[in-house]
Amino acid sequence: MMRPHLGPLGLFCCLLFGILAQAKLVNVTVDDNSPSIFYSPEDGWQDSLVPCQGCTARPNSSRAIYGTWHDSTHYADVGSEVNTIPNASISFNGTAIYVMCILAQTTTSPTGNSDMSFYIDGNLVGQFIKAAPGESGFEYNVSVYSNSSIPPGQHSFTVQNGQIGGIKSLALLDAFVYSYDDGRSSDDDKSGSHTTTVTNSPHISAIIGFSVAGSLALVLGILYHLSITPSPDQRRSRRTGAELLLQRLIGQTVQNGEMHHRRIISNKS
Repeated sequence: MMRPHLGPLGLFCCLLFGILAQAKLVNVTVDDNSPSIFYSPEDGWQDSLVPCQGCTARPNSSRAIYGTWHDSTHYADVGSEVNTIPNASISFNGTAIYVMCILAQTTTSPTGNSDMSFYIDGNLVGQFIKAAPGESGFEYNVSVYSNSSIPPGQHSFTVQNGQIGGIKSLALLDAFVYSYDDGRSSDDDKSGSHTTTVTNSPHISAIIGFSVAGSLALVLGILYHLSITPSPDQRRSRRTGAELLLQRLIGQTVQNGEMHHRRIISNKS
């Protein structure tokens, strides 16, 4: 019985599919105290690590992400006086983002009403509006915004506490979490995702890109060489050698990508 024969074009398609199929999302947690977060106005946010006599929102730090949060209150406008609207911004390179907050359940001391708006690249993409239930305590690890369908690339993200003409609102920002494809094979991690606190590693995609591009260029060169071979016997002989080389490349390209990625991560320790 003859085995199915894969020509050079078929092997090329297999190689291309293998490259495109290897994908694993990495979740990066950016704590509220990270210097990559820009708070505005500067005096509109209170760092939980800095003593504050007038702050009435006092969550349990052991239940907060990394034990910290940033506190801001937007006061309702009085007459023609418009109060400054606090916001927090971050830049990220990825395909998904999540905003983690702590929610106060009380209606006074503190007023736990939530009125948040979210912007990606300057465009309004969502809101979180919730009246406090009037109970004691806090709700922790609340995802007030999630978006897993962002086009790949560099983006800016802003969370805004309150709005002009809006109610008094409280925001206790705990962390941002964003996701990006690290270029590694999902076979390395059966869960298909990984959580890390490592910051952006822009060199990973570049190294993998060069590896893939080099392999694809070699494949195209082989295909071109086969197409101009005049003799049928030579064509069969060279095709056999080319197929073996292509089969090796299918595994080697993925291996190169994984090797470079692991080296970069280990150098960050």
